[in-house]
Amino acid sequence: MRTPCKEQTNVFNIQKYSVHDGPGIRTIVFLQGCPLRCPWCANPEGQPFTSVLSHNQNLCRRCGRCVAACPKQAICLEEDGIRVDRSACDLCGACVTACRMDCYKVFGEKKSVEEVLKDVAKDENFYFRSGGGLTVSGGEPLAHPQYLLQLLRGAKEELGISTAIETTCCAGEETLRAVADYVDHFLCDIKLVDSGRSREVLGVPSEQILKNIRILADEYPQKSLLLRLPVIPGYNDDPENIAAIAAFIRSLRREIPLELLAYHEFGKAKYTNLDMTYEPEIRRVAAPAEERMAELEKQFETLGVKVVHT
Repeated sequence: MRTPCKEQTNVFNIQKYSVHDGPGIRTIVFLQGCPLRCPWCANPEGQPFTSVLSHNQNLCRRCGRCVAACPKQAICLEEDGIRVDRSACDLCGACVTACRMDCYKVFGEKKSVEEVLKDVAKDENFYFRSGGGLTVSGGEPLAHPQYLLQLLRGAKEELGISTAIETTCCAGEETLRAVADYVDHFLCDIKLVDSGRSREVLGVPSEQILKNIRILADEYPQKSLLLRLPVIPGYNDDPENIAAIAAFIRSLRREIPLELLAYHEFGKAKYTNLDMTYEPEIRRVAAPAEERMAELEKQFETLGVKVVHT
């Protein structure tokens, strides 16, 4: 019997009935915290390892109820709207309760493995009928090695369902190997091959990321592995990076498919709501046109890489 995991980890979202993050109908559990700082990140609320408060100025009527409700006096009403002093805020949630317009939300709630598994188990019938199961995402799930291991093991041994993780593969080799036995499907990002460029743009070098992908491809042939390239114009769609990614994929011992994901701006507003900076350079980036995505797909296929659509 599995030893109960007493450790809790911040979960910032649980998404039901997903059909795009692994086979079948799946529940996605988003763990908070990521070592990368991708400028285009669509889930900035998942970057920090602690809970964060979001305030949507577009919904706000400036009624002042949140100001009166805050026990730390961390909220004030100024001429241009509400201002939150995040150094004083203790995330008590009083503003969330007081606001009638749902302007406020706290992202990140401590949850035990047992709590998450209980929630996932509610949709067992959908998993078994569709071949679906649990997908753990983030943030970066590998940044929570013990919690992730217990969660995946519980899903396999107690619920008997399929498991998948969405990962940047930015973790130690030992962490990857520890969880690999309990993962059926790996959905791995591949963004930049050149390590200096990776450190400059993402905040981390690429060597360990590429090494971990190679370990999964070469040493775990029984595991499903899909590589995903988020196409960010001006950042990683240049011929040099495309050729380097293709060469790396071809160097693996088995054929690994690649999915191209077009950049989108859906997460841009979140940065303002969280008082986080969305860099001016990425603000100027436009989503790639369908013609550009088709061109990149053709380039990869010419270079010997199988491109898939999920």
